[in-house]
Amino acid sequence: MKPAQNNTSSTRRPSDAIRRLAASLGSAERSRSATRVSAQRGRANWKPQKKVLGIAIGERSLLAADLVAGDRPQVRRLAELVYPEGISFSQPLELGKLLGHFLKDNEFSSRSAVIGIPLKWIVVKPKEVPPADDATVSQLLRLEAEAEFSTELKDLVYDFAGSGAATDTGRTVLLTATPKRYIDAIETMCEAARLQALAITPSAMVLGSLTGSSLKRNVLVLSLGAGGGELSSQRQATATALRTLRPATPEPPFVSELRRAVSTLVIPEADRELILWDGAGIDAPSLGRQLGFTVSAGELTSFGVDTAQAGANGQGAK
Repeated sequence: MKPAQNNTSSTRRPSDAIRRLAASLGSAERSRSATRVSAQRGRANWKPQKKVLGIAIGERSLLAADLVAGDRPQVRRLAELVYPEGISFSQPLELGKLLGHFLKDNEFSSRSAVIGIPLKWIVVKPKEVPPADDATVSQLLRLEAEAEFSTELKDLVYDFAGSGAATDTGRTVLLTATPKRYIDAIETMCEAARLQALAITPSAMVLGSLTGSSLKRNVLVLSLGAGGGELSSQRQATATALRTLRPATPEPPFVSELRRAVSTLVIPEADRELILWDGAGIDAPSLGRQLGFTVSAGELTSFGVDTAQAGANGQGAK
């Protein structure tokens, strides 16, 4: 392993969360079903890349994965960059320079990146749309978006999730929006790190979409990290609801909040199954007993992702 040489940052061995990132963002690169938000690139410009860097931005750190796309994507490198004191995402230029050194020191080779953002940065509303293709729905939603969100939220970047086939009665999609300042900050960070941002997408929505589609059934998908949890209700690949949750420790208040969140979702009893992608030390069977329905740990093999050659913090196949 070649450790990072930049003394202003901290690098630690990634938890299972980074393997979750690698699977979701890496598979998103080969799938057009993922929600994408970008200030400069539309859906029609999404082009497959042979190699891609997946980056998931968090409050305290960012996770990075070097990937080779294909029928069975390969994860070549994994690393977590812990923000040093005095630097956070609110200083995108400084963070970008730090990220550039971090990627170089840990021998990441990809320069085309898919950026994952937290659910806390987006606002979501379900929206009934008429039977139409995605391009038409996108135009309709853009015309109505200003009326759908608070007038206090200005300069929003919009997209929608829900690419299932339209029926005679239409369909329900999730209208999503994030303040443009986040998109601008990500572009500043990428420019400083000498990266090309292929797409910007909520990490939880990609993870939920891939989990639901790979299992081919309706499930709840819960992603846990040190900063909190992100819950999506999936109709297979399509997200029907999203929730943010408190950190998983202490466990009793977290379980109470999770139980309340699930109770607000319209889910048939037969579909009450939760897939847990854990980065906080929560036991899936124990959580299931507390909630009263099946909770299973997520498996990367269900995505068809090969992590056999992956190393932690820059170590991996040459």
